[in-house]
Amino acid sequence: MRILILSAPKGGTFLKQKNLLTYQSLTALLLVFSLFSFDPSVSFATRSGKTPVSVELELGGLPGDESVDDAIDPDLENPNTSFDLLFIPKEFTFETQAISGDLTAVPIRPSEGNTHTMRHFGMGDVRGALTGWHVTAEIPHMRNEAHSLLGIITFQLTGGYARYDKTLRRFFMTNTMYGLDFSEDPAAPDFPTNPIIIGNGATLMSNAGDRKGQGMWSGRMTDISLAIQTPVSQLFPGAYTGSIIWNLISGPA
Repeated sequence: MRILILSAPKGGTFLKQKNLLTYQSLTALLLVFSLFSFDPSVSFATRSGKTPVSVELELGGLPGDESVDDAIDPDLENPNTSFDLLFIPKEFTFETQAISGDLTAVPIRPSEGNTHTMRHFGMGDVRGALTGWHVTAEIPHMRNEAHSLLGIITFQLTGGYARYDKTLRRFFMTNTMYGLDFSEDPAAPDFPTNPIIIGNGATLMSNAGDRKGQGMWSGRMTDISLAIQTPVSQLFPGAYTGSIIWNLISGPA
């Protein structure tokens, strides 16, 4: 630090009047101020460095060897892969009806151990491909020995997330996950409500377009009923049975 010593000019005297500065004193004060002022290039400087940060993701199987209360894992013998059906309805059993009764809307029975009549299905995609997928359901036929049944299964269908509880070892359907609401999630698949027509090919149950559908999802079927279309004259007493074939197919419909 420099020290500046002020002195009166040779042969001169300081003015003694209070608060009066000579020209020389004012010049000296300005010089002191300039000596102690900061260099802007130093006071506002930025110095930078970089620390590497990384995380690696790998493909893995989807969770779950159990299911929701009205659904089952379609393949209990093999663990889920990165692209799989998570669960499908345990059964579709409709109420017993008389041939002479109203067969236009036969209601479904509650699933075993439950009082509700809902049915759920779920699928998961964690391939990281973002290529989309679709789910179909098909009933090729329903038969009572050699006698076939014609009919349409109608229902309401809504979608949501499939959340897996590791402690309870089961799935739950929820409308929110990871802070996202299903109705506002741009990656959420569609769940159109289309009837399943017996013997009429596959019905689209859910569809995920390009860059959609990654994650775990669930569909909920409510208000399920069967409209029997076989003429009464061709119906026989006994149980008409068949199967719903569920398929998860890569790529959108």
